[in-house]
This record gives sequence, C-alpha cells and structure tokens, in this order.
Amino acid sequence: MSPPTPARSPRVLLVLAGTVAAQPHSGAHLRRHHTILASGEVGGTSIVVLARVSPEERDEMAAKYGVPVLCPPPSVFETSRVRRMVGHALDRHRPTTTRWRTKELADWIAPYAAAADVVLVELLSDYAALAGRVDRPMIVDLDDLEEQGSSQAIVRLRAGLAEGLADGWTDRWRRLPEIVRSAGQIVAELERRRRWRAAGARCTAGAAAVLVSSEDDRLVLGGGANVVVVANGYESPRGPVGCDEPRSPATVVFVAEFGYEPNRVGAAWYVERVLPLLERTQPTIRTVLVGPNGERVDLGDRPAVSATGWVDDPVDVLAEADIVIVPLLGGAGTRIKILEAWAQGLPIVSTSIGAHGLHVEDEVDVLLADSPSAFAAAVYRLSRDVELRRRLREHGLARSRGLTWRQSRAALAQVLAGCVESTGR
Repeated sequence: MSPPTPARSPRVLLVLAGTVAAQPHSGAHLRRHHTILASGEVGGTSIVVLARVSPEERDEMAAKYGVPVLCPPPSVFETSRVRRMVGHALDRHRPTTTRWRTKELADWIAPYAAAADVVLVELLSDYAALAGRVDRPMIVDLDDLEEQGSSQAIVRLRAGLAEGLADGWTDRWRRLPEIVRSAGQIVAELERRRRWRAAGARCTAGAAAVLVSSEDDRLVLGGGANVVVVANGYESPRGPVGCDEPRSPATVVFVAEFGYEPNRVGAAWYVERVLPLLERTQPTIRTVLVGPNGERVDLGDRPAVSATGWVDDPVDVLAEADIVIVPLLGGAGTRIKILEAWAQGLPIVSTSIGAHGLHVEDEVDVLLADSPSAFAAAVYRLSRDVELRRRLREHGLARSRGLTWRQSRAALAQVLAGCVESTGR
C-alpha cells in the first residue's frame, strides 16, 4: 500500500503595485509588508510586482521574504502616452489611464495565476485590467477609495467657483479664465468619480472578497458580504514617548511621505494658512516635517519650520514632539500617522478628512479642526492645557491597543484561508 500523498500547501499569488522599503514607514509600504506576512501564514506565496523594478530590488525583496518575486517584461508595459490617453477617453469603463497592454499582461500572468489557489490584487486599476482574464478567486485590497479623492476635489472646486461667481461683474469678467478652468475641472472630476464608482461596483460584484481599511469605506461600497474590513495597524517595540507637560517652546510634528500630494498640500496649508495665526500667540513654536520629500514643501522664510527628510525611525523625532498634526484636506483610507501618535502617547490635532475612518470623538481621541483659525486654536490649546493633553494621551493609548498589525494580519489570513477553502483544490 502506497503512503498517502502529503496535502499540498495552499498557494497565494500577490499582485502588488510596488516593492517594500527596507524599513517600511509609509502606509502603503506597511500594509504591503503585512499583507505578505499574512499570506505566508496561509501557505506558499509568490509575488508579482506590477512596476518597473530593478533586478537588485526584486532580488532584495525575494531574499527578505523568502518567496519568489516576479516582474513583467517590458513588452507588457504600455509605453505610448498617447495610446493610454486615447484608450482612457474612448473606454469609459477604465477608472484610470492603464499602465499595461491588457492582453499581454493577462497572457504573461496566466500561468502564475493558474498555479495559485487565490490571487490578491493591490490596486483597483490592476484588478480592472485582470478581471475576467484570471481563472482564480480574486481578492482586491482597496485600502484607499480613489472616488473619495474626487469627491473632496469637487467640493473644493465648487466652493472656489461659487466664490468667483459671487464677485461683482467687473471682478467676475477679470476672473473669467479662472472660472472657466474651475468649471472644466469640476466636469473632469465628476467623470473621474463616476468611473471609480463604477469600477468599485464591478469589483464588489466580481471579486471573491474586497478589503477596505474602515467600516466607513465598507459602507461606501455598499456593505456587501464580500466587503471585509482589514484595518491598518501600528506596532512599535519602543514604549510611548509622549508626556503630559508640554515643552517651551512647543514642537509640532507632521509625519508623512511628502511625495504623496494630499500630504504635501496639507503641509503647505498648515505652513501658509495656519502657522501665521499660531505665531501671533506663540512666536517661538517649532514645526518639523518628518519624512521623505519634505523639501518639496515650500517652507518660505520661516526658520522655525524644518524638514528632516528620510529618518530611519520616526519615533526618534516623535520623542521630541509635543503635538502631532494631521492637516489633510484630501485623500482616502485611514491614517497610520494617527495610529502611530496614539501608540506613542502624543496628542493630535487633525482635520476631519485626516481622521476619516477611525470614528474619533472630538476632544476625546483627537482635536478636530477644519479651518485655519480653528486648527491654530487647537494647537495653541494643546501647548498649554495639561489636563486636555493627558486625556487625549490616555484615550489614544487605549485606542492603539485595539489597532495592531497582528490583528490585521489575522483578519487577512482568515479571508485568504476562506477563499482557498472555497476553491476545493
């Protein structure tokens, strides 16, 4: 009698939009890192990176995680900008200008998908390119809902247009080019939002599971049974660095990847609109922008504002901080920078958009402020009010204990295992 054949380990194919930094700090890199770890807990994993990646980067990632890492050949990339734009204009189903020659991509990835039990895709635009062409259950990670960015842009553009139209006739004629441009931008953003919404609806209808980072995002997608919350998390081997007593002068810190436009716009808004108001009452206050591409933010002639650039461990800078700010005016997903500040016992001032998806309570978890004057007043309060700082720190530390990457990995592994089981392979 022959011995029984060992059970085959489930195989997961991860289709990622990029690699992972050697020390991941940004939200996208951290979520990607823990997605790979969760996949490894389920079974065998292979990774496809849909980006232009050097052989050295690919090999470094393969060695780091101990899994095969594959990159598409140059023939798969759509190199013609004109064809990308024409295809996007003619095919109203495309949520964005595709980076791929769709048929070539599907043909190249087919044998790797066929060897897997389940395929996880990181971007909605890449899922749109592969849907119907991959004969395996597909999971899509929508930790950012792109349609929200368009909705926020539409609100801002409409407000600007209304302001222009409210001017007197003389000023209105003088501003006519600006008014026409704003109207055109609104039309473009409305179409962009429609495409993302339609692509999201097709995704929830066709994917085995759709992952989102908050309950708010789950409801935006209709709250179907296959839409699952896999929250972002934060873990640090270092204990909380915040303190109840603020220093004098106070130090305000904004931790972000400033190559990401919403972070850069938010930093500029704080420097240009909030800081002048704050300096009237606290002329010595310090502001530090922590993270890559900080040089892309115009700091003006303000010696009390500095940008660190890349740092190996942001906690080193947070240890010198009195207040963490999240001055975002756009963007989607939940902010790991807030989870990080909570875990480090630091009080936070955020816009409502910055705190999206975390169900925060104003004056309990964070201070919420959406206008320059309100934001400046909130920062001022936290630089003086010890009892308020203590209350925010305590609530933040309690919230952080329920939002860890360990919990997120467990939730994702459960979704992956359920999809593998459903294949019956």
